Amino acid sequence: MGIARPGVSLRTPTSVETLWPATGKERETSLLNASLQLAAPMTEPASEQHHVYIALCADGSLYTGYSKNVEQRLKTHNKGKGGRYTRAHRPLKLLASWSLQTKTEALRVEYAIKQLTRQQKLALAEGTQTFGWLSAALPKPGHEM
Repeated sequence: MGIARPGVSLRTPTSVETLWPATGKERETSLLNASLQLAAPMTEPASEQHHVYIALCADGSLYTGYSKNVEQRLKTHNKGKGGRYTRAHRPLKLLASWSLQTKTEALRVEYAIKQLTRQQKLALAEGTQTFGWLSAALPKPGHEM
């Protein structure tokens, strides 16, 4: 299990069978639910906003990310100083962004969006399709820039 430090409790990991059922759809749902359950809650100052965004890359691919300041993050990506993927696929154009109240919530939404297909991401950005708890957790897509 690992060495426990004073005041730190270690969780027992979820079994592989729980995380990886036999069929594809069950596997996706189970893996997503397990990751959401294992995320540790974080406390946030009330005034901070956290954003998840979908950007269109120059080659037509989609990039999903998290930031506290979407406009500044896109500028960073477009200068080639962002992540490795965006460095090779710039410039980026913002398709949609969502404001969430906590970093935990934003990272969960980012992960869930990254699991969607390209068509599902486009539909989510356009607001033309719903995706269960994900759509319920998101406000209407906004455009920061």
